[in-house]
Amino acid sequence: PLDGIRIVVAHHHFAPAPDYDKSQSMRGARRALDTFHRLDVEMVMGGHQHRAYVGNSLDVYPGADRERGIIIAQSGTSTSRRGRAREHEKNTFNVIHISATTIFITHYMYFTDLDGFASVSRHEFPRSKHRFLEQLMPEPAPSVPTRA
Repeated sequence: PLDGIRIVVAHHHFAPAPDYDKSQSMRGARRALDTFHRLDVEMVMGGHQHRAYVGNSLDVYPGADRERGIIIAQSGTSTSRRGRAREHEKNTFNVIHISATTIFITHYMYFTDLDGFASVSRHEFPRSKHRFLEQLMPEPAPSVPTRA
């Protein structure tokens, strides 16, 4: 379809978390991201670190095209208690909504006192054919129930 999207899903991470020194990405990750960019991949989803973060490949690698990077969406730990950093012994997950113009990513974490999940961050990115969010008609962020 005209508004289709190219996404790479992998277990290992192609970029380290921007604020976590001990994390190293897999061998050849930078070269792979450059290839994904040439193939018009818009998002890379991964796990492995048991720590969620959302960003852009340009946050950690300069890349050939400084105008547009690739969205990085790392999941946390949804089925065990092996989370790291603030996700230690917590379950987390990302909900991703994709429209023709925008990609929304909401990160959820389980809180015992709520007996459920609550969103802890929301991210909004223009799709690769759009350079800026300001060029787009405003879209309301999608809502997702927070109870498990």
